Amino acid sequence: MKKLLAPAIAIALMLLAWAPIQASSASAVSFAAGANIGAERGGTVTVPISVSNNPGFTAVGLVVTYNTSALTITGVSSAQTAMPLSEQFALTTTPGTQWISLINTSLNDWTGSGTVVNVTFNVQSNAPIGTSAVNLAFTSSPDGRPGNSAGVVHTNSTAASGSVNIQDTSASPSPSPSPSPSPSPTPPGDGNMDNGANGLGGGNDYAIPPLPTDPTNSIGPGEGGTYIEYKADGTPLGTWEFNYTRGIWMFGPPPQTPLDPGPGTPPPFRPNPQTSDGLINIALLLPALLIAYIVLMVKKKRLSRR
Repeated sequence: MKKLLAPAIAIALMLLAWAPIQASSASAVSFAAGANIGAERGGTVTVPISVSNNPGFTAVGLVVTYNTSALTITGVSSAQTAMPLSEQFALTTTPGTQWISLINTSLNDWTGSGTVVNVTFNVQSNAPIGTSAVNLAFTSSPDGRPGNSAGVVHTNSTAASGSVNIQDTSASPSPSPSPSPSPSPTPPGDGNMDNGANGLGGGNDYAIPPLPTDPTNSIGPGEGGTYIEYKADGTPLGTWEFNYTRGIWMFGPPPQTPLDPGPGTPPPFRPNPQTSDGLINIALLLPALLIAYIVLMVKKKRLSRR
């Protein structure tokens, strides 16, 4: 392959050095380097060189110049299998300058378009922030303008320079997420008893105490499986009670009287109302009934004596 490539390169270089035989606006070829390509300090960036308005050419010589205080070339590769790089030009790099020779080894006109060469740079860690030019031109000696297999050199072809836009790695911080708006809760202590359903400190697990309606408030255990919410100054604000039918904590006004704690069996096995309430009421009524019975018996004896 190398034996075949060397004569092809020599012939292509002869074509590049050929004096123009024909020139017309119809035979213009446009080359351009990628412009305003984003890059970061300490990173890498690839600048493509593309061709358009191509009537067909066999060889072309290009030269890339750049700012060595910002960039360093690390690689040059052909993007077209039909247009390989001349080994002589691809491997010879002078700081700030890179010569590139594209040759169609079949020595026929290549009429393609799009990217033909990719040039890769390392970006210096202390590179100047902003735009750094990547200049593109035809080589001047020999004449690097594209030429075709008929010996025509397209002297009115153009080569447009490109650029790299260098930024500091810390220059673009991630935007702070916008806080989600807080829902407007139902005012606490209004006797609604449905505030827990709206997520106002409520929940659907009876074993987990609810959260205060205000972060400055506090919740203390009440009686009968409830929780009392206190304001920051210690004033009772309202009572949280778990509704087993709806399966949520619900909020209401402060209780007027203490609630009976009832047995310690956890819900939902604890009856409601609680069975101990009736026993306590009967125990409280027994002395009154006994006194009433004694009074009645005394009155009955008095009446019998009469």
